[in-house]
Amino acid sequence: MDWSKAKSILIVVMLLLNVFLFALISFYISNQGISRETISNTIEILKGRGVAVETEIPRYSSDTPSLICENGGYDRETIAAKLLGFVPSGGIGDGDVLEKDGKKLVFRESSFFVYTDTAPSDEVEIEDLESTKSYIGKFLDRLGINAANYKLDSYVRNPDGSCTFMFTEKYRNFLVYDNSIKLTASQKGITYLESRHRKIKGFAAGSMRIMPAYQVLLKNFGEGDENVVITGIDIGFKGYIKEEDNMQQFSQGPAWRVTTSNGDIRYFKASDGEEIN
Repeated sequence: MDWSKAKSILIVVMLLLNVFLFALISFYISNQGISRETISNTIEILKGRGVAVETEIPRYSSDTPSLICENGGYDRETIAAKLLGFVPSGGIGDGDVLEKDGKKLVFRESSFFVYTDTAPSDEVEIEDLESTKSYIGKFLDRLGINAANYKLDSYVRNPDGSCTFMFTEKYRNFLVYDNSIKLTASQKGITYLESRHRKIKGFAAGSMRIMPAYQVLLKNFGEGDENVVITGIDIGFKGYIKEEDNMQQFSQGPAWRVTTSNGDIRYFKASDGEEIN
């Protein structure tokens, strides 16, 4: 056996293992650097301001890059053919209203469309959440929308027995808040679909420092927020730059999302905690 060669291989393996362990420990430290005492103190301070926190405050604080997206996220012809059964010979422009047999489809812009159906004819086990989610996934997949990339954010049962679902796209363990689907399903099928999507290109080259969630809460929840109950806090990406008509690529920055018990959702830049209006 060539002991010299075996020794060299062993050294390389050990070096790679050390690099991996260092990266893993660094990641753990960066996410655990905010103490439990800091979180507890934050909750008490907010309580003194009349704000209750009924969810875990994330301790994420790692430097994070922006997300690069571009327009043109939908195949209009495919969607029209699947939903309406026809494609206009002259193409489909922004704002064009396509209608057939109680169904209506409108592309508001290249990355946003709305569909309604007054008389769907499928069969949906609307009382069974998992069965309904499976039906929705297959419905979206037929339109060229990869349902597996979306996370169910919330759903409500409506007085008429239908359910309204909110889905948000997930990318590398982050939510992309502007890529969302709002959908209402009844026992007969989909009655309403609103979908916004920009194609994700990947992360930007540089990263920015992240203001921890507890600091964002302390900065933004105070006078005027009495009796507010915070029920959800998470981090993702949101476009908060002013867009021009001719822009093809867009930067979506890291953002904290805070949800309250009355259904209000507020977004804050994760770089400095400023609220996104």
